[in-house]
Amino acid sequence: MPLNIHILHRHMFSGITSLDYGHVHEYVGLTDPAPTGVPHVHRYHTVTSMNDGHTHIIEGATGPAINLPNGGHVHYFEGFTTINGMHPHTHHYNGTTGNEVD
Repeated sequence: MPLNIHILHRHMFSGITSLDYGHVHEYVGLTDPAPTGVPHVHRYHTVTSMNDGHTHIIEGATGPAINLPNGGHVHYFEGFTTINGMHPHTHHYNGTTGNEVD
């Protein structure tokens, strides 16, 4: 009986949120691991930079893998941050992860 073993990989992601209430936030993170070589998505979670006296949480799941012409793949992600700040608000974010890393 063959073993069904999948190597796991992750992706770096980073970006800048939308401009809301006169400021933006930067973010950077590493996705949760997912199996290589099969259809998959990644969960992600990070905290934005501090700006205007507060941070926001970014979390969600990426879209499916987008194969790159020279090998590897990336994932598109987007969403809205948690609601925080002295004047409660949220920011939109979106981007594409980096290529897969071990």
